[in-house]
Parts: sequence; C-alpha cells; structure tokens
Amino acid sequence: MHEENLLDLLADPDVPRARIKNRLLKLSGDRARLTDQLSAVSMDLSEGAKFLETSLALLADPWDLYRDASDEVRRRLSQAIFERIYIRDEDVDGMALVDPFDRLFAAEAAHDA
Repeated sequence: MHEENLLDLLADPDVPRARIKNRLLKLSGDRARLTDQLSAVSMDLSEGAKFLETSLALLADPWDLYRDASDEVRRRLSQAIFERIYIRDEDVDGMALVDPFDRLFAAEAAHDA
C-alpha cells in the first residue's frame, strides 16, 4: 500500500523523485528484513514441533522406555522430566514436572477433560 502511494507520487513532476526513490528502497529493505524474520520464526517453530513430537513419542510408553534403560539413562530421564517425585509408603504420591513436560501433561489433561 505504501509502495503504491509512492509510485503514484512518482508520476507527479512536482514531487522530488530522489526522496521517493529512497523511501521505496527503505520499504524494499524492510520487506526483505521482515521476510527473513518470518523465515526464522518458521524454522524455530519447526524445531519446536520436532522436539514435541520426539518427546511425545518417547513418552508414549514411558514404562517400557524406563524399564529398558540403563541406570544412567534412567537417572537422566528422571532429571529431564521431573522436578520432584513425592514417595509415600513406597508409592509415588505426586510429582512436579519440568518445563515443557508440565505444560504437555496439562494440555493432555485439558484435552481429555
């Protein structure tokens, strides 16, 4: 829209052409910068989506994942997923998850409700 207005002004012989051309160049640069930023956002979103898909696939059957893992991998899984695990009488009584797993499970609970 701004470009069209500037192009219309170019047709007017009384308007300084150099100033209009500078504005057109600035608009063109702004458009290129915004296009690059949009591409970066798309790439960031795709990386986030890959992380979520991988996380959900790993957590689809957490018991098998945990059971088949070595002690070191179990420790790392626990640290990556849980902030705290509350044990009472040798049973899990509650837990606090780290981000983003807390939000994933909250979203799942909201979806199931």
